[in-house]
Amino acid sequence: MHPTRFVLACVLAAAGATAAQAQSNATLYGRVDLGYRHDSGGVRQQIANNSMNAVGFRGVEELGDGLQAFFQIEHRFDADTGLPRTPFWDEISIVGLRGAYGELRLGRQGGPFGVAPDQDAFGGDTVAGAGERKAGADDKYNNSVVYWTPAAGGFSAAVGVSAGEGLQRRGASAVLRYAQGPLLAMVSYADRSNRDHAWAAGGIHDFGAAKLILAAAHNDGDASGKERTTFDLGTIVPLGRGSLRAKLNHDDNDGVKTRNFGLGYWHDLSARTLLYSDIGLQKTDGLERVRRFDFGIRHNF
Repeated sequence: MHPTRFVLACVLAAAGATAAQAQSNATLYGRVDLGYRHDSGGVRQQIANNSMNAVGFRGVEELGDGLQAFFQIEHRFDADTGLPRTPFWDEISIVGLRGAYGELRLGRQGGPFGVAPDQDAFGGDTVAGAGERKAGADDKYNNSVVYWTPAAGGFSAAVGVSAGEGLQRRGASAVLRYAQGPLLAMVSYADRSNRDHAWAAGGIHDFGAAKLILAAAHNDGDASGKERTTFDLGTIVPLGRGSLRAKLNHDDNDGVKTRNFGLGYWHDLSARTLLYSDIGLQKTDGLERVRRFDFGIRHNF
């Protein structure tokens, strides 16, 4: 090839590679959350992880005609000690495609069942967010396929299946979601790998002055012999740059009842950094009441 043509070909190839790269992106994200925590009953005082600390990567590539390829992997760790959780990409490790016909995800991920009762005034974090709200049926799916439909009239749905590899039995679950205006509502069902069956429902209604949050779930225990029912009611009241949060939680775990109450104030220093202070009360049948308190700082990046 003539040297001039060779140089021109290299320039065009480089330009094409640059254009292709411009159509894709990858992002590093995560959370570090630490604070002081005190628990009665043992009088524990410590610097604690008050929510799950994480670091992850996610990215999207535009394939044309509205089709995207994407991936996400996320690792959880204890920020107070630097120790990792296992498996390393425990939270999620997926690759998928999305477009006009919905979204397909492959890999390790939460099943659709857990989407319905996921709402919580504290995100399940801090001492105020204590309490099981998914009836112990929020299974992580290995070797799984999850498909989300596109939204139509506020409705969307998802179905997920985990392959029965080795000694693991296949698990499956589905969720129906409605999101329109101030209302978000969901119901879900799971045929678990342990042969139990579970249902769940949850939702949020934004009244402007406050949000009302509800989550309920039931695991029948037909195969495991462990029937469980959970109920969670919470609220978030905006107060300037902060919010007042409260919740009541009830967990009936095969006849053993636990009741949790949480109250806290979260203050946004910025879009990514907040300060919080919470109290939590817990009473389990046959055990002494436990009182908890925390205050800390959370930074999302």
